[in-house]
Amino acid sequence: MHQEEILQIEQYLKKRKLSSQLYDEVLDHFIIQISESMDCKGISFQKAFYQVQLAWAYELEMVNADVFSFRKITRLEKNTLQLRFRNIFISSLLISILAEWMSVSLPYTQFYVQIALLLTLAGFLIFNFAFRKMKFSDYIQLSFHPLLIRNFVLVFLCIGIRFFILPHLGISGRLLGNIPMVFGLIVQIQLLYLNLKKINVLI
Repeated sequence: MHQEEILQIEQYLKKRKLSSQLYDEVLDHFIIQISESMDCKGISFQKAFYQVQLAWAYELEMVNADVFSFRKITRLEKNTLQLRFRNIFISSLLISILAEWMSVSLPYTQFYVQIALLLTLAGFLIFNFAFRKMKFSDYIQLSFHPLLIRNFVLVFLCIGIRFFILPHLGISGRLLGNIPMVFGLIVQIQLLYLNLKKINVLI
């Protein structure tokens, strides 16, 4: 395969705005599949390239990244991203519930947990801005990240459970008090950490 033909494949994939790691993997697949089609079927590069584009059309279709996002990414990237989001969401929620449960037995635990999380978040932000790993526009995008929008949904859910359901069951709503706040902080810390490692988290 000539360099001009590889360049044509690269230009096609760059329009799909894939993350660097996924871009390299898909590029390798394209080159291998096109080369095999040209060798085995004896067809031209353009015809082989077109056939591979058709084979990858579904995975490389541009779709909304998330229910709470208007950004367009490929379906292939979305599947990877949604799995990453699910892991962040579940781990953040579990840690939040654990921290809140601990604060019931140890009243001062809640204060120290929140201070530790705030300091960690501030540390990541200072590091990102100081070493130019993140622009201010990226931070604005972080503020409207789909996972943080989910946090607002969690807030309303907790409020509803605390004031409309638990009292009728004779259960205190103390445990739900600060879960959304801790959850939001943990989500932001994880997003900043993964972004620092150049892992795509839609920032």
